[in-house]
Amino acid sequence: MKINKLLGFAAAAALVLAPIVAVSTSAQAYPTGQPMTVTANKYTAVAGSEIKVQANRVYPGCKVTFTLKSGSASATANAQGATKLVSMYVPDKAGTYELKAVAKANCKPRVVAETATASIVVTAKPKKEKGKDK
Repeated sequence: MKINKLLGFAAAAALVLAPIVAVSTSAQAYPTGQPMTVTANKYTAVAGSEIKVQANRVYPGCKVTFTLKSGSASATANAQGATKLVSMYVPDKAGTYELKAVAKANCKPRVVAETATASIVVTAKPKKEKGKDK
């Protein structure tokens, strides 16, 4: 008889808690426990060339600012939590640079700014050979 009461209590608790779980995770454009990400169409690029960058898992309507040593750009997250692809130029000097995406503070539901980063490797421009005419 004690087991039946325990099973009955567990079933009742599951019925009560199930709607709470469904409400807390449904329709989340920015899923809990999944941080914002930043991606690029190329992670290795020739100095001075163009790449396209995007942020995902951003609360809809929030503005994201992308920065790279060579400059900055911004875009707003759509209803699916993604920004459009934004064009940026990589630095003119070879090296490894940090691409940073920052979603502003006080952009619901966040109260602090959120940052995501990726590394972009910039290679030197190919040198032109002197004295070779065609």
